[in-house]
Amino acid sequence: MKKQVEIMQEAEIAKGIQEAIEGSNIKHVKIRSVRKTPNHMVIVQCSDENDAELVRKLDWELAFQGLSVVKRLYGFVVHGVPKSYIDTECQTQEEIKERLEYANCESITVNRVSPLRRRTRNPNATTQSIIIFTENPREANDCITYGINIEHRHYEAEKYIPHCQIKQCFNCQGYGHKADVCKKKPKCGKCAQEHETKQCKSETVQCANCNGAHTAWHHECPRHHKETERMEALKDIMSSYHVC
Repeated sequence: MKKQVEIMQEAEIAKGIQEAIEGSNIKHVKIRSVRKTPNHMVIVQCSDENDAELVRKLDWELAFQGLSVVKRLYGFVVHGVPKSYIDTECQTQEEIKERLEYANCESITVNRVSPLRRRTRNPNATTQSIIIFTENPREANDCITYGINIEHRHYEAEKYIPHCQIKQCFNCQGYGHKADVCKKKPKCGKCAQEHETKQCKSETVQCANCNGAHTAWHHECPRHHKETERMEALKDIMSSYHVC
């Protein structure tokens, strides 16, 4: 099914789902659009939450054999967490889940925890930003309002809004996309030449975005500042809480 979805056009998938809807007891529901994602998922957009809930309950074997609905999760971000507290590479999800729930007196049911950035420019950093996911929007909103305990420290939290996170490509060093979808020629993040950053042997440091004397991911880069401001402006017009 993954291979089939990969080669199908989004319009074909939308047609198949609509046919399954019309063959069920929710004939009045019309889907608005379908979008494929790189990780073999299909996002279905409906007119409103009521229609979306009906579509979630659809017998998906009628539409495409092998597809199943992914439970909706509500995430919030916590910054500056020591890796000695939460380490998703060394600790199991079950261990992390139990420690977080215990530290917060079982007031939150944790679904999973992941790093905010899968790949980091500084792997030797002692702290990190993490995303904590729960299936209950009210629990997530409470953590956003009152914060969360991790080990013996209290942290502030903010709503996880994936499309408001800065995306920088490790291939071309540009913003707005990731390396797995980049079709441009590689540019070094250290010297701005046309080779992968890990292959760089140059002693000259030059930004691939502004030509300044710093790496392409430096936080003082004017291009980075501009992207940060754009993301912050986008956050400002969005709600700080999840819809319950």
